[in-house]
Amino acid sequence: MTRIICLGMVVKDIVFYVKQIPSSPQKITAESFEDKFGGMAATAAAAIAALGGNVEFWGRVGDDELAEMQSKHLICVAFRQRLKKHRTHNLLYPL
Repeated sequence: MTRIICLGMVVKDIVFYVKQIPSSPQKITAESFEDKFGGMAATAAAAIAALGGNVEFWGRVGDDELAEMQSKHLICVAFRQRLKKHRTHNLLYPL
């Protein structure tokens, strides 16, 4: 079987659910939300694994709690991973 390597990054998306999308731009309150992990390469690797393909995901993650959650998520979607940890930088600045 051909070995496929997906090289990329893992991202965390926050998905907000609303009753309907308004027809004109306006602020609305979400009914709920959930965290999703993805990224083009990671999502492709998960799809290939679900179809029975021989796939590995190679990418970088940080060294913080979020990176740990990402790594655990990748293990749950059942494909091999090679993650290189890098020091996480805080990109949030106080207003």
